Amino acid sequence: MYARIARGAYQRARELGYVVMLAEDNEDTDAQADFTDLVDAGRVDGLLIASARRDHSLIASGRLGVIPHVFVNRTVPDSGRNITVDLKLASRVAFEYLHGLGHHELAHISGPDDLSPARERESGFTSAAAAAGRPDPLIVHADFSEAGGYEAVERILTERPAVTAIYAGTFPQSVGALKALHMLGRRVPEQVSLLSYDDLPMAAYLEPSLTTLKLPLQELGTSAVDELVRQLQGQTPRDLTLNARIRIVERESVASLS
Repeated sequence: MYARIARGAYQRARELGYVVMLAEDNEDTDAQADFTDLVDAGRVDGLLIASARRDHSLIASGRLGVIPHVFVNRTVPDSGRNITVDLKLASRVAFEYLHGLGHHELAHISGPDDLSPARERESGFTSAAAAAGRPDPLIVHADFSEAGGYEAVERILTERPAVTAIYAGTFPQSVGALKALHMLGRRVPEQVSLLSYDDLPMAAYLEPSLTTLKLPLQELGTSAVDELVRQLQGQTPRDLTLNARIRIVERESVASLS
């Protein structure tokens, strides 16, 4: 996911005469200190912040008050500078696709419940379910990883073995979920359909190939740079939500029950 956001940002920045420096977001305090030192020294013009962690030292430090910045693919309440895909809409598209194929026993593998992207995807899925008269889809919170997806499927099939379709919140979770379904003897898609949030070329080469929800992620990186440059030109920050080009890429991991 982030590779495509970064690609869009790099390409747009180069077109506009800027260079993007990529800094990994992890819990290495020395690496974080090196990055914040660059900000303090005035060696960067603006920041594209895609960290999903609320406790990131840069966000908590107060340094953001002196440098143009945008939040990318995450929502910071009241910041007025969130550049995001409409995650609720994306999850509504996912629910309506599965429900339209006759799946009524649904589960969603969400992420950690303190992260805004996970909460927004979950909200879109549950609200769509309620609107369709299916107010109780099973929601399982798990890490955004292959292991998280694997463990989530184990919990889903234990708590609700009648589930016929699973919507995974990240591509790595989907890979783990596919493995777990295989190991637990559930045929995909004959017994359980699997839909992945996010589309990667790898999806076509899994067995079965993975049906996905494709998002305008490269456009998200492009828009984030445009919004940051607007600030550098003296314009007021604003929120921007992309809702175009959200679509299902049909492959082999989802089947109709009707």
